[in-house]
Amino acid sequence: NFKLLLNFNKFKNCKKIFLTAPDYSSIIIAYFFSKILDKKLIVEFRDVYPENIEPYFKNKFFYWIIFTLIKKIESIAIKNSRFIVSNLPYFYKCLDKKHKKYKNKLYILPNLSSFDGFNKNKKFVYAGKLSKINNNQAISNFFENLNSSSVESSKFLTNSNTSKIVTYKNLTKVLKKFGFGVFSFKNSKSLRYGLNHKKLNLYFDNGVLPVFLGDKKISKYFFSHFPIIFVNSNKKNFKHTLNDIFKNRKSVLSKRDKIKKNINQVNSNSLDKLKHIFMYN
Repeated sequence: NFKLLLNFNKFKNCKKIFLTAPDYSSIIIAYFFSKILDKKLIVEFRDVYPENIEPYFKNKFFYWIIFTLIKKIESIAIKNSRFIVSNLPYFYKCLDKKHKKYKNKLYILPNLSSFDGFNKNKKFVYAGKLSKINNNQAISNFFENLNSSSVESSKFLTNSNTSKIVTYKNLTKVLKKFGFGVFSFKNSKSLRYGLNHKKLNLYFDNGVLPVFLGDKKISKYFFSHFPIIFVNSNKKNFKHTLNDIFKNRKSVLSKRDKIKKNINQVNSNSLDKLKHIFMYN
C-alpha cells in the first residue's frame, strides 16, 4: 500500500476513487486522497471482516483490538463515500446498526457470472485454499468417503505442499474436467450479512455444479440465482448421500435454460447499477 502514496498523479487525474475492502489500510489512503483532491470515493465491501477470520485468533484481546480498529476505519469509509457497494445479500444490516442514514448510498451487486452450462462428467473437485474457515475437516472427510466409494475426485490447492498445487489462473483449464465442486465454511458469524462465496463463481463460470457441505438452512444466506446442492456430510450412509447428489444434479440440469436466463438477468441488473455509479454520477 506504500506504492499508493507514490501514485499521486494517478489519483489527481482520475474522476473517482474506487477501493475494495477488506484491505482496510487502503481505505485510509484512498480517503486521504479523496479529501485533498476533492474526488468521489466509492467503497466496496466483500467480506464480513474481521469476523470471518476470528477462528484464527487465539488471543481474544488482540482480536478485540483489531476488530475495534477496523470498525472505526469501516465507519470512516461509509460516512465519506459517494456510493457503497457490496456483493453480500444482506449488507444493508451492517448499515442498519449504526449508519442507517447512509443506506441510500448502498448498492448490492452480485458477482457477474459467465455461466454457459454444466459439464457432463460426474467427477468431484475441491479448488482453492483449505483452512479452518473453509471447514477443512469436513472437506477432507468427504473426499475420503469419495475415495472409499471409488468415485473420481481431486483437490487442487493453493496453500499446500503435499497436494496438487495449481494457480487460480490455471484453475479454469482444470475445472472443465469436473462435474461437482465441493465447498464449505465454518464460521456462523460470516452469515451475518449473507454469503457470496467466491467459489460459486469459480465453479459456475467453469461449468461445475457447487456442492455445499452443511445444513440446507444456510441456503437463505446465498443469492438465489445460483443453484447449490446442499449435503449433510454427517450422514452415516454415504451411498445415500451420493444418490441424493446425483438426483439433485438431474433436477438442476433440467432447468439449465432457466438458470442461465436468471443469471443473465442478474448480470444485466448489476451492469445497470455499475453504469449508474461510475458513468452517470
